[in-house]
Amino acid sequence: MLFFQTVTGTLTLAEKAIPLKFAYAFERANDEALPPKIELCLLLADQAVPLEALEGTFGLYPLQQDGKFVGVEFLLDQKEPDRNFSGRLFSAPPQPPSSFSLSNKKYFSELKVTRGVIEGKVASDESRAPSPEGESLLYRYEASFRAPIRKAPAVTKILQGKAAQAHALVPLTTRYFAAVRKADYSAMQKLVTKGTLASWARLEKQIGAAEYRRQLAEFGKMVDFNPKTITHIVLRGEQATVVSKIKGGKDIAALRREGGVWKLHVP
Repeated sequence: MLFFQTVTGTLTLAEKAIPLKFAYAFERANDEALPPKIELCLLLADQAVPLEALEGTFGLYPLQQDGKFVGVEFLLDQKEPDRNFSGRLFSAPPQPPSSFSLSNKKYFSELKVTRGVIEGKVASDESRAPSPEGESLLYRYEASFRAPIRKAPAVTKILQGKAAQAHALVPLTTRYFAAVRKADYSAMQKLVTKGTLASWARLEKQIGAAEYRRQLAEFGKMVDFNPKTITHIVLRGEQATVVSKIKGGKDIAALRREGGVWKLHVP
């Protein structure tokens, strides 16, 4: 089943108008806090994107950095989706994705969310996105869209406290973070999903093997995972989220069951 349907409009980047041809509406699970939440997302893009890239916050980044698509993503407020929303602009590389947040802005009109379908119109003011080259990027967008909403997997189980810390996923998560601390790339590769491996390979190709290894070693120094600090685990069928408390915030580990085997999903 295809989850895009119809969209007509343009995304204008630095005065270059790019036709928007694909609309994806999907629920994104947010299991960081309890009770778990569901966020409604809308992506308008110039090219088709793989459905698995819609999972998680960072799934679209590798595609954007590879120049596979440009577009704009909206995270809609459940109570006032037409007025309060945040989002991300995905422009051509080397421009990184740029986040925005708006309230009491009437960019959306004729917006309807009924029977698993979202439809409406959106038109923005001219805005600026930061650029790594120093000059900000001017952009605006306008589109009419209609798309069925891809549902997030339902919660099948929630474990908290000691029950979460004793769960069978914890040893796997512990082994992965131990490998990260040691910058043991070979061990890490055996514990992650195929999608994660593909994302890592793209990043290594972009920045070079030496820089990739350096960043991996630096990241390992910052890892502070301790199974005793796990606060809860949320299971959603073939997906799971392990949440632990760390100094200054929370650490989130996403897992997927792939070929019947649980693995870390770190795209």
